[in-house]
Amino acid sequence: METKTRSRVIPVDYETVLFNPASPINGQEPYTKALFCQSYTPMIEYYTPNSKGSRTAWKPFQHYKSVQAGTNQLGVLTLRTEDGGYQPHHYEGTSRHPFRGYWYEFWGSYGSPYGDAGMLDDSLPAFYQPQPDGSFISFPSDLEALKQRALRSMLPYVKAELSLPNFILELKDFKRPIASIVNQFKSLRVLRSGTSWKTVGLITYLNLRKSIKDLRKGLTAKQLSRMVASGYLELNFNIMPLISDVQKIASALSRTRRRINDLVNRSGSTQVKHFRFAWTEYSDVNESKSQTGYWNWQNQDQTVQIGHASRQVLYDPTIFHAQLQFNYNYTAAQVANAQLWGHLDALGVNMNPAIIWNALPFSFVVDWVLGVSQYLDTLKEENMKPTINIHQFLWSIARSRRIVVQKGFHSAAYRGFPSQTNTCPMVTQKAYRRDVGLPDASSIQSSGLSAKEFSLGAALVIARK
Repeated sequence: METKTRSRVIPVDYETVLFNPASPINGQEPYTKALFCQSYTPMIEYYTPNSKGSRTAWKPFQHYKSVQAGTNQLGVLTLRTEDGGYQPHHYEGTSRHPFRGYWYEFWGSYGSPYGDAGMLDDSLPAFYQPQPDGSFISFPSDLEALKQRALRSMLPYVKAELSLPNFILELKDFKRPIASIVNQFKSLRVLRSGTSWKTVGLITYLNLRKSIKDLRKGLTAKQLSRMVASGYLELNFNIMPLISDVQKIASALSRTRRRINDLVNRSGSTQVKHFRFAWTEYSDVNESKSQTGYWNWQNQDQTVQIGHASRQVLYDPTIFHAQLQFNYNYTAAQVANAQLWGHLDALGVNMNPAIIWNALPFSFVVDWVLGVSQYLDTLKEENMKPTINIHQFLWSIARSRRIVVQKGFHSAAYRGFPSQTNTCPMVTQKAYRRDVGLPDASSIQSSGLSAKEFSLGAALVIARK
């Protein structure tokens, strides 16, 4: 894998600092000193070129970038020195270098508590980790589980989207006295074009009231109340529900016809589904360090102080993303009989062993515990079940963190050097990896598709206009 690099390096330099006597004694004079500044890297970037091949092809890609924020808002750090006499003579100078005090400068040697001044990521989980194969962004520890989760989310959704919705109630649910209702409609002569179902229900209700009124003289109060109750129940639990069912059936048939046309027209065309999951992969960090040393601001003048530093690392949620490219296809027979077979699927007229199971008395009790009906339903053979061709699959991982380090000095109170702290420029680091390939068949089957429902990597079919 080819990798390219961009970086910006601040070379070794010197900062000229003017030291003034804190309390002039015996003619002490100011002096200047060129203080050493270590080299550091405020920006470094690694990436894999992604320009070869078709623009529409999915390609693997890796990218890492560490960048330091600007330094124009930093404060100053006061440097204090003393000579080696019995009564020390104090001097003070002002440094504006963003990392003065971060480098431990004692007895002529240098150190840094959290690594390179421009990156500050020593001992943190590696966002950049070169491998023998040329890759440099590490996998998440549970990569296989994440890919399985993505497939279990996308493929069942695709499968459901390609199934015709079962708008129409099963025939066993229509236990209405249809014959008697039709006879009432005929006697009322309201089954003519343009009469709404609500009007039919209202006329039926009024007809029942009129019949009851005509019979009131020959009925006892108890018989009359029973007739009124019977008519009310007939209207609310037989007539009006039946009217509502018929309306739903008519609407479902219309929607199913449009749905079938849409599925057939879109067959063969490329489609894409996405999955996204965010989680806390790394915990935030709060830590501190200190180091005692002779802080040698000039050749002879030096003072013992304690350098202190603290680091706060804030992680953004890690983002896992998966993308699936697929198309689906029907056989020539399915296309030729699309409306007939599609409506049969919508009516539940297909090879489904769950229908026989559900017809058995008290089978629903067993389903409460064992879920037999749900299992048998997965074995049904729909008339318009397409073959899903998985053409491409990719996953990606994105990580991001911000690193803030504070540094400064403090010493014993008798020396008269107050504590001070300054903040280093914040460092932001980001890592991204994208891999492309086809999922294996076992992963697809465990996500909910049977071996007959999918194919891998077959040529895409362009839908006919």
